[in-house]
Amino acid sequence: MADEELAEEASVPMYLTFALGDETYGIPLTRVLEIIGMQSITPIPDSPAYVRGVINLRGKVIPVDDARARYGVEQRAYESRTVIIVVQTANWSVGVVVDRVSDVVAIPPDSVEPPPPVTSRHGQHFLQGLGKVGDGVRLLLDVDRFLSDEIAATAA
Repeated sequence: MADEELAEEASVPMYLTFALGDETYGIPLTRVLEIIGMQSITPIPDSPAYVRGVINLRGKVIPVDDARARYGVEQRAYESRTVIIVVQTANWSVGVVVDRVSDVVAIPPDSVEPPPPVTSRHGQHFLQGLGKVGDGVRLLLDVDRFLSDEIAATAA
């Protein structure tokens, strides 16, 4: 019986949750390569406002997007808890600046609902669903859409 329970737990999707202001978001843990502290970001001339620039991560150049700017959330100075989550998309690795990482949670598929239609032009198209965790809700990001230049351009 214990083996069956372990197999069941292993099949439950895990999400890394992070904060942007008062909201908690989640991204599939399978897409997270690593979490790093803030470091010097080299700006790229003539790039969209949400692209902060690039970093050199152990010899690999990684573009860095700011999640606040991507969502149209009011900007604020980076703090000691501000981090870069390095995620893997279908074609490349990208760093995403977030206010702080919260935790890793298991969210079974039957606890995820589709996002409701919203009137705001920011954010809804980036969501894959709403994950119910205890008494709260985590906004689950569709990583590929969130990091797609084409989708981001339509939100501006």
